[in-house]
Amino acid sequence: MISLSPHDIIKIWETGQNQHPLDRALTILSIEHSRMTHDQLASLSIGQRDKYLLEMRERNFGSKLKGFAECPHCSEHLELDISTTELQDLKVSSSGNNGNTLEYNIGDIKINYRLPNSIDLAAVAECKEAKSAYNLLVERCLVKVASNEKEITINQLSDDDIDKLAEHMAKSGLQEEILINLQCALCNHKWQMNFDIETFLWNDISVHAKRLLQEVHALAFSYKWREKDILTMSSVRRRHYLEMLT
Repeated sequence: MISLSPHDIIKIWETGQNQHPLDRALTILSIEHSRMTHDQLASLSIGQRDKYLLEMRERNFGSKLKGFAECPHCSEHLELDISTTELQDLKVSSSGNNGNTLEYNIGDIKINYRLPNSIDLAAVAECKEAKSAYNLLVERCLVKVASNEKEITINQLSDDDIDKLAEHMAKSGLQEEILINLQCALCNHKWQMNFDIETFLWNDISVHAKRLLQEVHALAFSYKWREKDILTMSSVRRRHYLEMLT
């Protein structure tokens, strides 16, 4: 697997401009995982998808990430220094269980389920109420529900059963989200923040794409070179030509 080329970065940035973050994540992955179809990428569990995005970020832009958070208690701004290694430690790899059926028992109820994927999140994104989205996501991930060996429907599960299943899915060691523990230096308030690797990686790609286009503009304007030829140059050569122009 190779790092993103300047052509790849600009192609991702151009394609992802008007995409929903769910689709944008798949666009990013499609470059380095070109042997997988769009449907295959969309069928990856969210945990596996984010694992690939983390690896991709580290491989192309390094292991250090900087971010900001606002204390929900006093509105103080915090600067975050995070490493992809730490995030990988927080996220237990779901690669060995991606697409497989998992099992959970509540009394005499046996539930077989799978982990949510991008298709599931896209389906619940249109729900106007959080509870409706919550129930729909759980329903989509159910493979089979049986009570005393007799198959039943999700409508026969109580709200408490659904809550227990959702909690089990979150704590099963196949985490679909990364939660970062934060503490405000000003008021000492403690809270957790959901880390979204797609947002971080997209910001990195956007910054690099815009910088590349600025370099293309300067060199094309001065030397009349084609964009394709400029992007094919090494970054060292581009910088040297730009230094000579200034």
